[in-house]
Amino acid sequence: MAFGSNVQIHDLQVDMSGEITCHIQWNHAWKLDTAPANHDAVWLFAKINYGNGFVHLPFDLSGHSSEHAILHPAVSQDGKGFMIRPLQAGSFQEISDRLVLRLYEEIPMTSFELRLFAIEMVFVAEGEFHLGDAASQRAFEAGGLGDPFPIISEAGIEVGPQIGQLWSSEDVPASDLGTNYPKGYNGFYCMKYELSQEQYRDFLNALMPEQQQSRTSVDIYSLPGEGVHDNQARNGLRLSQSASGDHSALFSCDLTQDNLQDGTNDGQCLAANFLTWADLAAYLDWAALRPMTELEYEKACRGPEPALDLEFAWGTDLASPIVSIGDEGMPGEYSSSPIENSAGVINYQYSPIAGPVRCGFAANSTSDRIEAGASYYGIMEMSGNLWEQVVNTSESGLIFNGMHGDGSLDAQGNANVPSWPEADSEGAGLRGGGWNSGDFAGFRDAAISDRYYINFVNTNRLGTIGGRGVRYP
Repeated sequence: MAFGSNVQIHDLQVDMSGEITCHIQWNHAWKLDTAPANHDAVWLFAKINYGNGFVHLPFDLSGHSSEHAILHPAVSQDGKGFMIRPLQAGSFQEISDRLVLRLYEEIPMTSFELRLFAIEMVFVAEGEFHLGDAASQRAFEAGGLGDPFPIISEAGIEVGPQIGQLWSSEDVPASDLGTNYPKGYNGFYCMKYELSQEQYRDFLNALMPEQQQSRTSVDIYSLPGEGVHDNQARNGLRLSQSASGDHSALFSCDLTQDNLQDGTNDGQCLAANFLTWADLAAYLDWAALRPMTELEYEKACRGPEPALDLEFAWGTDLASPIVSIGDEGMPGEYSSSPIENSAGVINYQYSPIAGPVRCGFAANSTSDRIEAGASYYGIMEMSGNLWEQVVNTSESGLIFNGMHGDGSLDAQGNANVPSWPEADSEGAGLRGGGWNSGDFAGFRDAAISDRYYINFVNTNRLGTIGGRGVRYP
C-alpha cells in the first residue's frame, strides 16, 4: 500500500529469512547541489499482522541496497524505517529502482499480512534563518528592535524584550527555549504534502476497533455507509464495513457519495481535514514521525531568505486565490482559476470551494515556486488549504524535545510519546491558514509569520484543520 501523490510500490516479496524486496517509484524527484541544496525523499515503513492487529516492523541497521544504485535507502537509527532519496544529483521526471531491505529478525513460519507504507518527504537543510516579520500578528521579533529574530544554532534562546532576546507583541514564549527544543537550525525532513484522506483511511484500517473509535467521529459499530464527517467540507471518508467484536471496521473514500467506494474521483488525494491534535499526533506516532515546532514551520517555509512583511510560503506577499477547480476529486484535480502575475496559487480567503483541495494541486511539470505555491524547499500548501498543527512555545509546548514516534499507540489509539503535547492540545497551535482564512487590512492569518491562532485549543474536529509531520535524518 502506498501513501502520497505519485509514489508507488510494486512487486512486494517477503522471504522468511527477513528479506523484503520491492520496486518503488515516484515522479518529479530531485537532488540539488545548488540552492536550495536539498532533495526530496520517501519515508518507507512496514506493519505486520499475525492475526492480532498490525504492529510496526523493525529493520536491521545494515544490509540494504538499491539494485541499480539509483536510490539510497538510508535506514533510520532506530530501525523504524527508511528515508529513500535519489543517489545522484539532478531532477527526474520519474525515478525508480528495486530495493532489498533486511528486517531486524526472521518472520515466523505462519500466516501474516504485511503492508509497506510510503510518505513523500522533503529535506530542509541545516542552516541559519529568521523568525517573524514586522507586520504579521503576534509574530516573533528581536527584542527591543521589532526586527526578525535570527536563528544561528540549536543553542538555547533567551526570551525577553531586550536586544538579542526573542520576543513577541503577544503570546510571548513562556520561558527561555532550551537546547532540546527543536528550533529549525538542524536539518530535518518534512512531509511534502499535507496528510491526505487516503493516508488517514489506510491508517484507520490498520487499527484495532477501540483505537479506530477514538480516531473518528462516527460510531464504528453503526450501519455502514455513513460519512465519517457527514460528507462536509469535502471530506469523503466513509464507514464501509462496521466493526464487530474484535473485528475492526473498514473505511473507504467516497467523495461522490455514490456508494462506489475508492473510485478514481472519490477524493483520496484531497488533504485530510477534521483532524484534532490527538488525531494528528496519533498518526505521526504510528508512522514513526513527529510534530514540527512553530520555529521549524517558519524555517521550512522561508529557508535562509530574508523575511518579508506578510509573506506567504512562496516568498512574496501576493496571492492568487482559487475559486474553481477541474477534475474534482480525481488524482489530477487542479485549479481552473486564472493566476495573477507574481502571485502564488492558494486555497484561502473564504474559498467558495468550501473545503480542502488535492495535495499539491497547483504544481505541474512546468510550474515554478510561485506558480506551485511551494515553500523555499519545495514543500506544498504551507500557506492555505488546511491549517498546519505545530508545537508552540507555551509552557507545555517547550517540554517538547523532538522525540520520534515509535510506531505504536496505546490501547485507546492515542499517541504515547513522552514530551509531546497531550490529547487536550495544550502545547500545540495553528500556523499557515486554511481555506477559510481571512485577508484584510491588518489581518492575514495565512502569512507564515502570523501567530494569531498559536494557542488554539484543537479538541473539536473542524473541517479547516489538517497537518503533517517531520523527522530528523
